[in-house]
Amino acid sequence: MADTQTPQAMTPSPPGVAPASLPTLVAVMLVLPAIAYAVGIFALPRPTSVATTRTTIDRARLEGEVLMKQTPTPKLPANGNFGGKITVLGVDVAETVAGVGTRVNLTFYYRCDGEMQENWKVFLHVDSQGGRYRIHGDHFPPTSYSTDRWRKGDIVADRYTLWVPLDAQKGPYDIWMGFYDPAHEDDRLPLTAAENVPTDGQNRLKLGVLTVN
Repeated sequence: MADTQTPQAMTPSPPGVAPASLPTLVAVMLVLPAIAYAVGIFALPRPTSVATTRTTIDRARLEGEVLMKQTPTPKLPANGNFGGKITVLGVDVAETVAGVGTRVNLTFYYRCDGEMQENWKVFLHVDSQGGRYRIHGDHFPPTSYSTDRWRKGDIVADRYTLWVPLDAQKGPYDIWMGFYDPAHEDDRLPLTAAENVPTDGQNRLKLGVLTVN
């Protein structure tokens, strides 16, 4: 005789969840962005103003290396004022004669004549006399102390190392410099006054001569 099996009781499946109504979905879609916006207002950090950054920067840490206590006497002096904001006092050049493939250490000195909102960038054109070759040296002044942080009266040292390319032509080069807006490279800070230093009408200041041999 075959075994008789007791049928297993079937467990009923849970009732399905009724789908949300269209008005409920619309309400959720409208509320969630508002909640996210409110959280962002109170939770996300707010940008610090230039004025606040200028007053809270640790100036003691910069003294001696970036901020000078006394007005320097550069090897190649200048007195060019840009936009009534920055006076270029000159540049110290470790060597005025350099070989191809070598590096030249430069220290520019600036005086802040007026506080700025912009972070200006230095353009450095080392042009061979006759205009056949240019060595570029564009750079920001000390990144630890950008121009939008300067205070009126600051004397700022900008230390930069220029590399002389291997294919640079030999001979004398004129050292030109100025300032421009990195977001708009044609927007240069105007050279408004220059005493005893040459200019070329392109808002550039000539600081001296470097000879490549």
